[in-house]
Amino acid sequence: MLALDQIKILEKKGVDLTAVLIGHMDLNPDLDYHLRVAGKGCYLGFDTIGKTDYQPDASRVCLIKELVARGHENQIVLSLDLTRKSHLKKHGGIGYSYLVDTFLPLLEEAELKEETINKFLVDNPRKLLSIP
Repeated sequence: MLALDQIKILEKKGVDLTAVLIGHMDLNPDLDYHLRVAGKGCYLGFDTIGKTDYQPDASRVCLIKELVARGHENQIVLSLDLTRKSHLKKHGGIGYSYLVDTFLPLLEEAELKEETINKFLVDNPRKLLSIP
């Protein structure tokens, strides 16, 4: 629940929360927690995709689907958190292509539209980083 503590500090400092990304949100399966963070206007970083020791990817898909259903599709950003050689394919890990090759098909199977998935990968990061 540290995201909510971080948000309180940022609010006190007058930070525009619509320009804030809270990372590693997908490590917590609590939908209410996600909704509270999203309700503050922050982006939700689903950035540990493929690290299934923490959370099954199916749980991530369910969270994303529910967030979209509740109107937060413009606040979701997807990425991987590969930090060690052992995460690379040549060392037996999931590799950099996991997001595209494995996770995106799970979103498609969950009936998320291609347009919505593109928001997570292109539009939302572009908006977050203020790239025209």
